Amino acid sequence: MPNQKNQHFVPRVYFKPFSLNRDGRAINLINIEQEIAIQNASVSGQCSKSYFYGEDATTEGMLAFFEGHYGQIFRTIESRDHLSKKYDDILRIFTLLQFARTEVASKLAADLISGVQDLTYVGDWSNHRPSPMPDHVVKLMALSHALESREYFQDLKMCVFTNETQVDLITSDNPVIATNRWSWQKHQDHRCGMASSGLIICLPLSPRMLVCYFDRGTYSCPGSHPVYRTLDDRRDVYVLNELQILNADSNVYFSDWQDRDALALQVTATKDHRPAERILFKVFIEDEKGTDGFHGRAKYRLATSDEVAQPMPKLVMHSRVYPVPSRWISGLKIRAKPVVFTNGSAAGYVRNPAWLTSERS
Repeated sequence: MPNQKNQHFVPRVYFKPFSLNRDGRAINLINIEQEIAIQNASVSGQCSKSYFYGEDATTEGMLAFFEGHYGQIFRTIESRDHLSKKYDDILRIFTLLQFARTEVASKLAADLISGVQDLTYVGDWSNHRPSPMPDHVVKLMALSHALESREYFQDLKMCVFTNETQVDLITSDNPVIATNRWSWQKHQDHRCGMASSGLIICLPLSPRMLVCYFDRGTYSCPGSHPVYRTLDDRRDVYVLNELQILNADSNVYFSDWQDRDALALQVTATKDHRPAERILFKVFIEDEKGTDGFHGRAKYRLATSDEVAQPMPKLVMHSRVYPVPSRWISGLKIRAKPVVFTNGSAAGYVRNPAWLTSERS
């Protein structure tokens, strides 16, 4: 059994730069649903539950490894020093794991499993539906899937935005933001995956810093330094804070108590635009025998509502619905000629042509 019953899904070391006096003990928050601001809430009580990952210490130990390096990585970035490849790799994995370890991620994983089963085990097949998975198994599956997604994360370019405005960056109980400006502006599509062209992933590190990973084939991030960029327009900070409010589960966290009224107004203005659904499903059925030109596989077409309700072989695809802000930060520019790849399949536009097939180069 783990040494600590109280297990955090957003680690205390991450909250430390946002806390009072940066000592990791107390932090300010606004509850989005109730629109109530709470001053100096205990950090130890935030984003944690008893045995959130189960009573086996293995998962806690794995997460502790990356959390143990986070403080030094943070100090390196705060000093605007060179980030070694080792630390770059650890921060990327930390970000991926943080994306998958929150309560929101656990709910999404559970909704994904039940959603696929709802579409698959219908009618005469309903008796074959598997038993529900234990909660801790679902959480471990989400973390495992995140680690398996590493190959889709390595090609993203990293930059660190340093906030030089008078407005602080905030964070939340679901702090890793994934969104896609290119997909939304070109296709009006707020769905995407880790392999998608136009992917943007952001994680606030402190009220003054934010790390951003982005598709270098779709965006440019002008600046003289290879890593560090300056945020000098408060509108960009408002946008990044808006994304936190859109993506959060229950609470957003902030550093300066004097900011509570302005932040409360932004929470009120933003909360009704939070995605109603975070997962969308599409069901395909085999259209005809023969091949479609992609490695001899059969053709599929979108199923009708009647066909979805029938017990028949189906291909069920899902996609995450990512938040879309009211505007986009000025520091990331869409390239005049984005580099994207597609074969016309449901995979959509991806950053690497090898990802369109099951055979990876």
